Amino acid sequence: MVTRSKNNIRKPLTRLCLAAFVDTPKCTNLSLLKSEPKSVASALKDADWHAAMVAEINALKAQGTVTLVPRPSGTNIVGSKWIFRVKRNADGSLNKYKAHLVAQGFTQRPGIDYI
Repeated sequence: MVTRSKNNIRKPLTRLCLAAFVDTPKCTNLSLLKSEPKSVASALKDADWHAAMVAEINALKAQGTVTLVPRPSGTNIVGSKWIFRVKRNADGSLNKYKAHLVAQGFTQRPGIDYI
């Protein structure tokens, strides 16, 4: 795919190809690169992603961000979602697996869930 700019200069569209992160000149051997899981179930099947999730939970507990408490009756619980990313070095080699646990704050309602 080629993009066109205002002055009619054509350049290859690199965001559709991982060749910018791989030493090979073309998009070959992409099956060797680990993809980011789309669900928690698929992440838990891989030991690297499971270790990243455990590290994230331990970091949240160590910082005092998360505390496990029993659910009070009559309260709504804010949901959460796991975000998975593969961090790479400048040469395209694998740096680490990163898992983020984020709160779904958009589910809160003013006056009901908070004042």
